[in-house]
Amino acid sequence: FVCSAIAWWVASWLFDWLQIIPASVSPWRRIEQSLLIGLASYLVWETPAVLLLALQLLNNYIYFGKNPIWDYINTLAQKLLQPLKGIPLRTGKIDFAPVVGIALIFLLAKLAERGLDFLYARVPL
Repeated sequence: FVCSAIAWWVASWLFDWLQIIPASVSPWRRIEQSLLIGLASYLVWETPAVLLLALQLLNNYIYFGKNPIWDYINTLAQKLLQPLKGIPLRTGKIDFAPVVGIALIFLLAKLAERGLDFLYARVPL
């Protein structure tokens, strides 16, 4: 979200100079457009992130054989779940971190959709 918003904010100056997009009325309009692009980019990555965590959850409890792709999936999922490291989500042999991660991704996506609805209503494109 943050990287996409900053990238659009910087690129919008170039696009404005090249007259690819309409000239911005105010600096705040450019920031609002950056927020729109940032939220939309988060929604694009929602499905791959959920798929990655679901594959890690399956790999934790079903043996699919020795394949480097599963090591790669587990590494990526652990990076994605890094913010949840401090929370004890393991009970015995059951790890709830992927389930909590999937729930958080869906929650953040719903909040991003509401934010987009609010910004689309406010920002004329």
